[in-house]
Amino acid sequence: FIKPEKIKIDIKQEDYQLLSYDRYVALNRGRLLSDKRSEVPAIIKYNNNKYEVKIRLRGHGWDHYNEDKKWSFKIKVKDKKTIFGMNEFSINHPKTRGYLNEYLFHKLLKKEGFLALRFDFINVSLNGIDMGIYAIEEGIDKILVENNNYREGPVIKFNDDLNWKTMRSNTFDLNENFLISEIDAFQKLDPEIDSDKYEKFLVAKDLINSFRQGRLKTSEVFNVSKLAKLFALTELLGFHHATAFINIRFYYNPIISKLEPIGYDQTVIDKLDIRGLYIENIQKENFPKLWYNIFLDKKFI
Repeated sequence: FIKPEKIKIDIKQEDYQLLSYDRYVALNRGRLLSDKRSEVPAIIKYNNNKYEVKIRLRGHGWDHYNEDKKWSFKIKVKDKKTIFGMNEFSINHPKTRGYLNEYLFHKLLKKEGFLALRFDFINVSLNGIDMGIYAIEEGIDKILVENNNYREGPVIKFNDDLNWKTMRSNTFDLNENFLISEIDAFQKLDPEIDSDKYEKFLVAKDLINSFRQGRLKTSEVFNVSKLAKLFALTELLGFHHATAFINIRFYYNPIISKLEPIGYDQTVIDKLDIRGLYIENIQKENFPKLWYNIFLDKKFI
C-alpha cells in the first residue's frame, strides 16, 4: 500500500559513459577512490519541476556499483535549490544500507537527540528506465545542521582513502592509518572568505589530533554523553560499523567547544553474542587504538 515519492534522472549519454568508466576502474581496483569520481551534469524531474544537478558515483565498496545498472549516486542540486528539503543527498541500492536496518538506526538516533540524517526510500528512473526502489540519504552540509536546530559549525571526518588504498596490501595497519589519516571538512572552507568557519575547523581538527596523540582525554574532546549513546546504540544493534573511525563523522559544537558524533552507515543489525560487546574485546590485540583510548576515560564508561 506504500506509494513512495518518485524522481526521474536524465543524464546525457557521453556523461553517463564517463560515470560508467569510473565504475569500470573501481571494479578493477576493488574500490572507488577520490581520483575517479567524475561529477557530471544531470536533470532531475520531481513534482512537475526540473532541477539542474551534479551527479557522481558514490561508495568505496563494490556493493555500490557491482550491478549492471543500479549504482549508487551522490547528488548536489544547483542554484541553492532543494529536493525533499535537501541540497545534497545520495541515492543508494537499499542493500548497501541493510535495507530497513539503516532506516531504523536513523530513527533511533533522532529519538535520542542526535544530529540525525534524513533517510527514506524513493522510486527512481534513470534515462527512462525504472530502477526501482533506492534508499535516499541526506548529505552532510549546512542544511543538515540547521534542520536539526543546531548552531552552525563544521563537520569533519577522517579521510579514508589511505585505508582503501592499503586494504589488500601488506602495508595495511588500521591503528597506524588512524594516527596519520588526514582530517577533512565536508564543506570547502576558504580562510580568506570565511575566516570564522575556517577557525572553527582548525579548532575541531586540533581536538581530534590532540586526542589521537594522547594529549587530551575523551571527555575533554567529545560531548561524552552523545558519544556514549552512539556506542550504546551500536552495541544494542550488535554491530559496530557506525563507530569505525573511517565511518564516524563529528560536528564541532561551537557552544560547548567539543565534538559530537553523527551516526552514519550502521547497515547491520545482528545478535549481540556474535561479535561481543566493546568491553569484551578491548584487551584483544587487534582492537582499534582509537577506541581503546576512548575507553580509558571513566567519564565515558
